[in-house]
Amino acid sequence: MQAEQALQQALQQLCRGDASQASLAATAAAWSTVQEACQPVDRRTTAPLTQLDADLLQAFQIVAEAQLEQDLLADYLDNVSDRFEWIEQDIAAFEQAWSQEATASQMHAFFGMLLEWKDAWQAPLLALGGAQGVLMAYMTRFTDTLLPCLPARLPDAVQLLFSDLLSDSSSSESLQSLTAMRQLGLLARYEPVVYTVAYSRIEETVRSTCASVFDTPGLLQQLRDWIVHTLAPWLGLVYGSADVDARKLFAPALLRFDHHVHKTLYQLRRSEMFDIIVDFPESQACLADLRECIGKAGDRSGLADDLRAQTERRLLHPGADTRDIITQYISTIRCLRILDPTGVLLLRVADPIRSYLRARPDAIRSVVSLLIEEDGSMAEELGAGGDVLVDVRAETVRREVEDYSDPNWMPDPVDAPPQFRERAKGDAVQMLVSIYQSKDLIIKELQAMLATRLLQLEHYDFDRERRQIEILKLRFGEASLQICDNMLQDISDSKRVDGLIHSAGNEAQETHAIIASRTAWPAFNDLPIKPARQLLRAQTAYEKAYRVTKPDKRLKFKHSLGYVVLDLEFEDRQFTCEATPIQASVLYTIQSAKRPLTVANLAHALATREEALVRSALAFWAQKRVLKPVGDEWQIMESLEGEEDTQIAAVPIDEIQPESVATADEELETMRVHWAFIKGLLANMGASTTEQIHMMLERLIPTYSGSRVDRMAGFLSMLQREGLIDADKDKWRLI
Repeated sequence: MQAEQALQQALQQLCRGDASQASLAATAAAWSTVQEACQPVDRRTTAPLTQLDADLLQAFQIVAEAQLEQDLLADYLDNVSDRFEWIEQDIAAFEQAWSQEATASQMHAFFGMLLEWKDAWQAPLLALGGAQGVLMAYMTRFTDTLLPCLPARLPDAVQLLFSDLLSDSSSSESLQSLTAMRQLGLLARYEPVVYTVAYSRIEETVRSTCASVFDTPGLLQQLRDWIVHTLAPWLGLVYGSADVDARKLFAPALLRFDHHVHKTLYQLRRSEMFDIIVDFPESQACLADLRECIGKAGDRSGLADDLRAQTERRLLHPGADTRDIITQYISTIRCLRILDPTGVLLLRVADPIRSYLRARPDAIRSVVSLLIEEDGSMAEELGAGGDVLVDVRAETVRREVEDYSDPNWMPDPVDAPPQFRERAKGDAVQMLVSIYQSKDLIIKELQAMLATRLLQLEHYDFDRERRQIEILKLRFGEASLQICDNMLQDISDSKRVDGLIHSAGNEAQETHAIIASRTAWPAFNDLPIKPARQLLRAQTAYEKAYRVTKPDKRLKFKHSLGYVVLDLEFEDRQFTCEATPIQASVLYTIQSAKRPLTVANLAHALATREEALVRSALAFWAQKRVLKPVGDEWQIMESLEGEEDTQIAAVPIDEIQPESVATADEELETMRVHWAFIKGLLANMGASTTEQIHMMLERLIPTYSGSRVDRMAGFLSMLQREGLIDADKDKWRLI
């Protein structure tokens, strides 16, 4: 209707009142001829117009002279829209024939069908001259009308098509389908699908290449090279630019792909962070890549939250060994220092581990064990030296005020937690020791462990222990380890005195002793037992020889410490065995009695009420096949002939092991670190009451804050029993 109105207006303008009726009729006839010949046809039944004959060409020239080309084009495009139902019918037929996922052949046929419709309806325009503007207007109308008619499942099929091309760029059917899409003007519509396919393939490649692979260097660079050599040519193929440098043409897209590689690798490593720490230091290459990913596409807080949750789930539970927890903590410190040198990430992750270790009673012993291992994980850092360790509380007080005049001053990171500077500084040694706020607890445990090792020495050889103490002095300071030096000096003096005793040719030739001064060594529990007379005779002979060397000194033997070397001879065998004094006393007692003895008999002979000690010693000899039970009595196994292995249930030896440092009165023992202060207090102030000493310590020593006065009273009583102080009415004084 609009075209007819336009035709009438054009004819009236053409005639201008003086044109003949014949000219007007000729123009109208030419319009009708061209309009009728150039209609969109059903390509399934009618061939499209591809060439103009002489009459049609003349009619089109008349229409052109009347300046009606645009009106003719508008009429044609309206007819294209009106007859799109034919295409919709073909689309519906294809959709019904599709399987669950359209195959490459089906996609090829589908886009081929649409392309044939487009070419068929474009043919008349080409026959009429096919100006660029005319063809562009047609493509716009055809594409805009086609898009709402496309199947809802087509995006999935297009995604599969792009994915197939990425896997096999030589597939002829896929390439032809892609060409058809480009000619139909559909690629711009499905550009998000291109990115979906690329992102999906990036994620798949990252997982297949990097998952659980922590020791291979350069994985991130390998993925970036894969983008250049695989995704860039694929983009050129999709957009028909394979003949140009795709990396320059699609630089923005490649930057997005590169960012997605960093993001995907970061997310993968974020989920594997606990295992990465377990594999450290073999996983250092992985950490280098992850650090770059965090800088470009990751966030520290998300990584910290995930690692914290993994650590609490997989490590901080009763089934985990304390040594394993500490080892993982050390590896966590080293790994997170690589990822984030500022320490923010470490502090977010370390807090639950530190809190959990503080609650474990055996954690301090495990920490000290790591510190004194010559070939342990801490040996290198201790040997490398570093700042002398400072208590966290003292460091906090010292740094309450910022020094803005420092040219190296830097503000805290925006996501830094409170007291960031004090808590984040230091290496693994500092972070490990700072778990307990004060290094005094570590030093006390170090002293106890050193004492245990020194008491187990053979031939007074303590070179290894001396080297370890010298290394530890670099981090803990000379003064903190003065007691350890005193213990080492005792060993040296013991060796010298023992040499003098044995050179004198006395009765103590078979006995060697470590002479420990009371003030330098931790307190040891002495077991309530009277050793066998053979051991007492040896101890008496050694003490007599010692008095000759040191007339002003007296020895007090600890029956829970040391060992006895026994040469055992039986009817059918002989061997040498090391035993504790208690174990040796049990065997000597049965041998001397020359008859079987009960547990009660042995306890009476050894003057002890602790029958558990006797049973443990009997279990030891039963396992060595030296003693055997006969009813309630025990006797020596002179011959193994006809004997079966004896399995004895006994008190666990670890519970009463004589070589171990005493665990009784542990609460009072923890206060021994304050003895030096109490000694100085009594020397300067004179005799003082328990309450006065308690108040002075509470005021001047931060680590003592919160202690009870009754604990102080118990500790002072223990010092009195040790002969260090004495009571004068209600006051204490030095002896």
